[in-house]
Amino acid sequence: MKTKDLVEVSKELNKLLFDPKEKDEGWIDTTGSNVKRMIKGIKEAAAVLESEDELTEATLDVMREIDWSLDDYDEENAALVQETLQKMGIWLNEDDDEEDDDEEKPKKKAPAKKKKPEPDDDDEDDTEEEPMKKPKKASAKKALSKEEKGSRLDTLCEVLKKKPKTLDEMAEKANDLWVAKGGTDSVKESRVMGKFAIIVLGHFLPDQKVPTK
Repeated sequence: MKTKDLVEVSKELNKLLFDPKEKDEGWIDTTGSNVKRMIKGIKEAAAVLESEDELTEATLDVMREIDWSLDDYDEENAALVQETLQKMGIWLNEDDDEEDDDEEKPKKKAPAKKKKPEPDDDDEDDTEEEPMKKPKKASAKKALSKEEKGSRLDTLCEVLKKKPKTLDEMAEKANDLWVAKGGTDSVKESRVMGKFAIIVLGHFLPDQKVPTK
């Protein structure tokens, strides 16, 4: 995977997903000076891709070579990102191949356990039985279910109802609310998702006042 190929992928994703006038909103660095930062930017941009988005075959080939991992995304978005990239033929699922390999490997037999010598009657009299330990009670605190927790987008919608004045205010409040529900702390992701939520909202409710800066 060459640096120049990653630069071309970054340029195509920038053109498809982001506004060149707002380069702090997810814009991927295309200078090629830092490959790790460029790959990280491509992964972050992939979080807002939709399966209907069209990419060139050259870009798809390069993106298939990237090491994709669920750990790169928030728990609530990881499965959705994986599903979208799989539909686009970018994230290749290797689970089935690994299972086939496991089935072909012969299972090793466990070594037979040696029988312990039985104690004499005198030893039994001297041995004291250890008291059974009581099992620990499960924590009384119950984690929120997926339905109760919702998603980062749900928190953005809740904050938008309160009419925040700026994008920064919206992103920070939505992120705080999401963290309070047990989500991952990422103001940047709340800001990027909030921006797209505002664009979609504008199509359905053009008179709705939303922050633009």
